[in-house]
This record gives sequence, C-alpha cells and structure tokens, in this order.
Amino acid sequence: MTPTFKTKGCKILGKSGLIFLFSIIILPYSSKACDLCGCVSTGGQIGVLPQFDRNFIGMRFQFHSFLHQNVSEAFMGNDRVKEDEFFLPEIWSRIQLSDRMQLLLSLPYSYKVRLTEGDAVTNSGLGDMSALLNTVLFRKETKMLSYQWNAGLGLRLPTGKYRQRDDRKVLLPIGMQSGTGAYAFPIFTQLGIRKSSWGILAEGLAQFHSLNEDDYQLGNYYQASLNLLYYHQGLKSLCIPHIGMRYEKSNADREYGFEQKSTGSSKWVAAAGFDYYWSDWSIGARFSIPLYLNAQGNQPLWQGNAGIQLIRFLGGKEKEKNPAS
Repeated sequence: MTPTFKTKGCKILGKSGLIFLFSIIILPYSSKACDLCGCVSTGGQIGVLPQFDRNFIGMRFQFHSFLHQNVSEAFMGNDRVKEDEFFLPEIWSRIQLSDRMQLLLSLPYSYKVRLTEGDAVTNSGLGDMSALLNTVLFRKETKMLSYQWNAGLGLRLPTGKYRQRDDRKVLLPIGMQSGTGAYAFPIFTQLGIRKSSWGILAEGLAQFHSLNEDDYQLGNYYQASLNLLYYHQGLKSLCIPHIGMRYEKSNADREYGFEQKSTGSSKWVAAAGFDYYWSDWSIGARFSIPLYLNAQGNQPLWQGNAGIQLIRFLGGKEKEKNPAS
C-alpha cells in the first residue's frame, strides 16, 4: 500500500522570502537523483473579473513553495534536496466575442529553482500556451439579487520545451520542464450571486491531460471553490476583498501506462485576496495556504502560493454587474 502524508497549517514563506500572488502545472524532479516532486495547478481559477463586456490585457505573477521531506529519495548525489520554489509570470488577455461569449488567452513563463545542501538547480523558459472559451449560460437581475452562471472549455497546447537538461546534461523530469509536451483540456463553470454589497462566487474545474511523446501522462486535476466577496464602491473606484475555501485533487501520473509512485494528492485550501478597479485599470492580490494535505508517498509538501496581477481594460464601457460579471 502506498503511504500517505497528512499535514495541517503549512507555512507559506519559502527561503527566498518572496510572496506574490494568484492560480498552474505540475512539478517532479530529476532523473538519476531525486525523482520526488510537488503538484501545483496554475490557471485553474478565473476569479473575480467585473466589466464582463470589456477586453483586457494583463500580467500576473505567482509564487509556489514546496518543502521536501527528510527521506532517502530526496537526494541529488550527496546533496539533500530541501525546497522547490516556482516563479510563474504570465501574460493573459480577454477578447470579447459577443455579449455572452469571450475568449481568454494565456502565455506563461516559468523559473523553477530546486534548493539543495549544495548548488541550486534552475530551469526556465516559455510554457504551454492556453485558450479558454467562456460563455454566459444564464444571467438575471432583480431588485434583491443578481445572478450569473458561466461555463467554458479550453485547450492547452504543448508549446513549451519538455526535454531540457541540467548543467550535467541529465534530462530534467516533466515537472521541472518549461512545458509538458502534452495537450490539456480544461472544463470549467462559475456561478456568481450578489445582494447589495455582498456576493458569493462558486467555481468548479476539471482538467484532463493527454500522453506526451515520452509516454508520460500527468494526472487529471479537479478543483472546487467557494468565495465570499464584499463590494466597496468609491466615487471612481471599486474594491472587492474576498475570502474562501478550495478543494483540489490531482490523480497520480502515469508512465507507460503504470501509475507513478509519490504522485497525486488532495488538499483543502484557505484563500484570501482583493481586487481594486479604477478607470481602465485593475490590480489584485491572492494568497493561499493548505489547511489539510494528503500527499501520496514521499513527495514534497505544498506550502501555499501567493501572487499579484495587473490588468488594463480596452474599449467598451465600464459596467459593474455581479460577482461573475
């Protein structure tokens, strides 16, 4: 039977001391050294995005941290692996196709660092581009409440390199690569309900992965979240602080059809953040920590993530409708 590790209330700060915000991919490491890896979802949530009828272009930056357990597998040569840190900048955009349909595009970049008792191992490069088609299925406003239900599906393309090597010319594992070499197919839904200055935002996501040319397949990923929002309307600005809970589950990876040891996990996550809107601009921040983590085998333990985002709205009129608009 595969052992599991369970923990509560993990720390978010990695050794670098950097914490920025927001939520994509998966991380294992090294071929003839430490094969253990953590698991992270990026781009899973769309989150709070008012002004539904406007195009935008923006940048977001995420930071993730993993602590390695003190086990025999967590070594690279004679050096014990202590921590993995991911720095994930991303350019993303929204294009309005109609009153009820929009296209979300993402171009990610990654800088991944593995900290050991010896030299650090790093890898960087452009990641896998993705596109998500988002559609309004139902929208209604009454004197008391406003509702909006969105759903969408997407495609992640294998545009990032996935056969990169370290300084010793050893092939890096899939999680330390810039790309995955495989297609991914996300399906997502989002329900927003607002009453006066308060709102509720619920989201669900399932992401399915294909095999790459090395016969490696990342485990399918599932996520559900529920968030409470407060709308503070200024004279020419809008601030939306929010808190919530999220459940995430990653199935085990497979190679040549066989389930891989020390992959797959499930967790409950606490999240908080804010979004501030003024004129044609928006800035936001996110912060997440694990409350409960069930990680298969001896894989590194996710410590949480943080991130920031900046958006520039283009064209259209400013409209503030409901939590999902």
